[in-house]
Amino acid sequence: MKIILISPAYNEKKTVGIIVESGLELVKCGQIHNFVLVDDGSTDGTAQIALNMGAKVISMGKNSGKGAAFL
Repeated sequence: MKIILISPAYNEKKTVGIIVESGLELVKCGQIHNFVLVDDGSTDGTAQIALNMGAKVISMGKNSGKGAAFL
């Protein structure tokens, strides 16, 4: 079984580094298959920070709520 960790984020500039670092470490050590950050229309650069750190990022474009990030 392959596990993919999906983490929704909205304006998480201050904490996204910790989230991405943790997710990528889980991939590196083989505990999960993949880590994806779903940016829910952030306006503070959250998505760009995650991309710069090497995360796979899906950008929603506009804020649609946590539920939409998982669809």
